[in-house]
Amino acid sequence: MTNSNTPRVLFVDDDPSIRESVQDLLNLSGYATSVAENGVDALHIMEHLVPDIIVSDIMMPEMDGYSFHEAVRDNSAWSAIPFIFMSARGEKKDIHRGYLSGADFYITKPIEPEDLLVAIQSRLKRTAEIQDSIREDVERTKKQLLNIFGHELRTPLSQIFGYVQILGASQENRDQGLVDEALDVMEHATKRLIRLTEDLLLAVYLESGAARAALSDSRERVELLFLMNELVSQISNAAEEHQITVTCSVTPDLHVLGYRPYLTDLFTRLLENGITFGRMGGNLWIETISDGETVQVSIRDDGIGISPEQQEHLFQLFVQPDREKMEQQGVGIGLALAMGLAQFHNGTIRLESTPSKGSAFTVTLPLDISHTEGKAAEPSSDL
Repeated sequence: MTNSNTPRVLFVDDDPSIRESVQDLLNLSGYATSVAENGVDALHIMEHLVPDIIVSDIMMPEMDGYSFHEAVRDNSAWSAIPFIFMSARGEKKDIHRGYLSGADFYITKPIEPEDLLVAIQSRLKRTAEIQDSIREDVERTKKQLLNIFGHELRTPLSQIFGYVQILGASQENRDQGLVDEALDVMEHATKRLIRLTEDLLLAVYLESGAARAALSDSRERVELLFLMNELVSQISNAAEEHQITVTCSVTPDLHVLGYRPYLTDLFTRLLENGITFGRMGGNLWIETISDGETVQVSIRDDGIGISPEQQEHLFQLFVQPDREKMEQQGVGIGLALAMGLAQFHNGTIRLESTPSKGSAFTVTLPLDISHTEGKAAEPSSDL
């Protein structure tokens, strides 16, 4: 008698004697078993009783092992079930075909009982480890979401609600200074909520692939020098507040084919990151290097830097280094979005950083060389 925790093996083979002997072996070894003589029968069984692992012959009537494997993988509810091929065909080309089809293991006949049991046990163990890891990741993400959004959503909403109450209670003797302060705080809090909402929507848009499909016809030729000069101007106030000198050394006539709003968003995030984590009174450098096919845009600061341990996860969603120490606002989504925006343009981002000495984020993008133009000397501009 089996219980709900007993692993179930679905064994598929058109030879009745093999089915019977393997079923006896599996039952004696503590497994629950289901048996079928071909892929069609096996699929019928799986509609009512989903196994933990499948062991299937290849050469069978009605539906062979390859077709059966493909049908299992095409069903999202079954796609993660470990699948072992078993066949009398033991030549390299046959084994390679089995693995190339996506099977987890390949056993040749005649079957050695110990080999079969070890193969099943190892695949079930690996599947359990993966599931445990996924559960841990899900739980960790849940906690991150609760901690981060509990603060990021509750704080601005509490500010807005609090000042609305204050204004409502002071209608008769309303102080204009208090009104101005309340409106300023509510405007700031509302903008924060809007930015958070837009970032989360953008993350889903990029991750789902919807952006690439929707914006495939919206790309245009963008000159990096013109774009970076615009962005340097836009961040000038923030740079002045932090007393940071921005030096822009971008080679003219370097063009990329992209969606301008996303390119603007990508580099704005990296520039704002350089100012936020830069050193008061420090520097921010923007530089380009091109090999004729790609361009590397480096945004480098001399700020607090990032430890090697933190760098490993920095481009993941909801990751912020030293959040408690820095007490910065945000959910740790900015750099993950920057990477997604770079990948949207068939590019990537590389990070080099040394704690207490600064960080350099280098965006590599393919050049649009359809209208190659001569290149002038590198200009420099300081803020």
